Amino acid sequence: MIGTLSVAFLLTWLLYSVNLLTFGWLLIPFLASLLMVGWWIGLFVSGILIQFGRDLQTIAWSGVYSLAPFSAIFYPVSSLPFWAQKIALILPSSYIFEGMREVILTGKIPFYNLTLSFLMNLFYIILGALFFKYCFKRSKQKGLARLQ
Repeated sequence: MIGTLSVAFLLTWLLYSVNLLTFGWLLIPFLASLLMVGWWIGLFVSGILIQFGRDLQTIAWSGVYSLAPFSAIFYPVSSLPFWAQKIALILPSSYIFEGMREVILTGKIPFYNLTLSFLMNLFYIILGALFFKYCFKRSKQKGLARLQ
């Protein structure tokens, strides 16, 4: 993870002339929350793969990319159409990227965004774990427990 972050920081500096190290420790809580997004997405995708097999892996993993436009990665949520803003409201990643954007612009941590993203992530991790457990149990009952 440190290697990946180092390369990302270096490329950001080289390609966009933005030195993320100037924000230092302020971005770390957002990176931790972003890591949690990966956990709950992984639980949901793993549940789908266990339930339906490898045939759906392309659809399951591409579903992750369908969240990107609503996550405010490249632009603020306010620039999205009204219906898309409603979707962004239920995604912790939108609060993470909006918060990171605010850190970069003001140099201060928006605790509302950070706290809400952590709480939403905890909720989705619990849902993801329950979904994974359900899929695993159902797969065992139907004899579908194959990882080929």
